[in-house]
Amino acid sequence: MDLTGSVSVFETLGNDRATKAVTKLTQWIGSMGVENGGTVVKMLGDGVLMSFANNRNAVDAMVLIQQEHAKRVMQWPDRLKLMMQIGMARGQVVVVDGDCFGDAVNVASRLSDLAGPEQIMPPTP
Repeated sequence: MDLTGSVSVFETLGNDRATKAVTKLTQWIGSMGVENGGTVVKMLGDGVLMSFANNRNAVDAMVLIQQEHAKRVMQWPDRLKLMMQIGMARGQVVVVDGDCFGDAVNVASRLSDLAGPEQIMPPTP
């Protein structure tokens, strides 16, 4: 999961305030993922890498997070809106020192890059 609109937020708020806003949002996303059966692998600045043992939980959590976030940002000024683009993939990963590696991680990252704001890109079957 990555956030879009960060450049505008940093230009509007400045580095300190924007960093706090982005961090607060990514922490909220991580906590929502954990509450819905996921594990936060790492925070990536304006992104969050999460792992789920159950595919259905992963889909449900991402949809819920996106819906809740959309409600939250409705009243934010356009120049401060941070929208989500989400890439999802399933498969085996290798965990080394708390970090995940493997094709599923790489595919999810590429799909996130291809997703537009407010989109969830699952892999094609």
